[in-house]
Amino acid sequence: MYRGVGLHRTLFTGFILLMFIGIQSCDNPAQSSDATNGTDEFSTIEGRVIGERQSQAQGLARPQAGVEGAAVIVTRADADGSLENVSRDTVYTDANGRYRVQTNMENTSNLVIVARKNGHTWKANVSGEVEHNSTVYAVPAGEESTVETELFTGIRLRKNANTVTFADVQTRVSEELAGEIEEDNQARNQVSSAITAEIQTQIKVMREDFNLSEAEVQAFTEAQVRAQNQLAASLLVSGTNDSEIRAAYNEFTESYLKAYGEAGIDIQTYAETSQIAGTAGLRLLVTASDSVRFKMMAQTASLRAYIIDYAVQSHFGTISASDSVMNEVIEAGVTLRDEIESAGTAEAIISAYSNYRTTVMDLLQVTLADHAEILGQLHTSVNASHGIKATLQSTLTTAFSNDAVIQAYMNFFDSVGNEVETVMQSASETEIAATAQVLILLNMAG
Repeated sequence: MYRGVGLHRTLFTGFILLMFIGIQSCDNPAQSSDATNGTDEFSTIEGRVIGERQSQAQGLARPQAGVEGAAVIVTRADADGSLENVSRDTVYTDANGRYRVQTNMENTSNLVIVARKNGHTWKANVSGEVEHNSTVYAVPAGEESTVETELFTGIRLRKNANTVTFADVQTRVSEELAGEIEEDNQARNQVSSAITAEIQTQIKVMREDFNLSEAEVQAFTEAQVRAQNQLAASLLVSGTNDSEIRAAYNEFTESYLKAYGEAGIDIQTYAETSQIAGTAGLRLLVTASDSVRFKMMAQTASLRAYIIDYAVQSHFGTISASDSVMNEVIEAGVTLRDEIESAGTAEAIISAYSNYRTTVMDLLQVTLADHAEILGQLHTSVNASHGIKATLQSTLTTAFSNDAVIQAYMNFFDSVGNEVETVMQSASETEIAATAQVLILLNMAG
């Protein structure tokens, strides 16, 4: 997925219209019937082969014209990592690179599209589980999707890695990172381990430290999978239209990151667990090349910036910030993301968070004017050379396990909350809670 994605919207009715037009039009994508069990009920898989991709500004990957005449099969990832051909026939893409495969496989997941032409091979993950009389979609098959699909297939083979979704991989592997690790198996393994550790740590913390139920965690995962399914479908509709591609990725990121809402998870919980998990994942890249480590850090920072922005806006809403202040808070979030997307060094990312922190604290003092002086003192205290934030950073530097990372952050959250309660006794409970949560968000990431 391209780096620095924005906000997304995809309409289900558009997918239905696409299916109708695709079936009825005279230039149907090539299709085949897969009769493996003797029934007349079929599932449909649709997608597009794009081959190489061309970068644009801000990392947006623009598909070339679709690859015509590519041979396409459907495969299933077996337990040993091999791909078993489950197509009855080979399908060839049409002039737009599109294909449609009908199969009577039922309730089957982990399917992978494999496309070949002129010695090139591209792979694409099939979104969701195929079911009779329904359509599922594969992401456009190209160079980036091949790396992402192979990473995901490898992760799924690991013990206890079933909690990782393809959407998790796609949001963490930028086009630039995919290109760098494409031919580097060691780097691939490092990135794969980092993604796995991040997702597993977040779910562990949600369950054990934030007491979320199994149903809430499952709903959270399922919502993210739905977001990825929508992306694959909308990219098929968009073809090579740049604005539609950008809108599709924007919708995907917003839906993926806002899965917490569908699961009934508090935004602050999501932000804090995401920060802990991201740190745990990046720890595993300590031996990776500087370039791989930075690209992964930048992508993680971009995702965190969205989450922090959502949470900060939410907290300003609870303390009845004025419309003008809310507009400035929103603009500060946009600036944070833009600065991270254009950052070329880790120092530039840290600077972006620092600028955001200063701006938001100023706006918090404007909103809670009666406590402005105390808020200034709190900000200074938390960021002092021997303050709460320094303690967190020092502890993380010497943390040799994910449990130690988790504990360091939990201590940080508690310490900030306790200090705010101690010095803001004249404020309301709502103001105290919002202040503590905003201070945590502004200082936990950079």
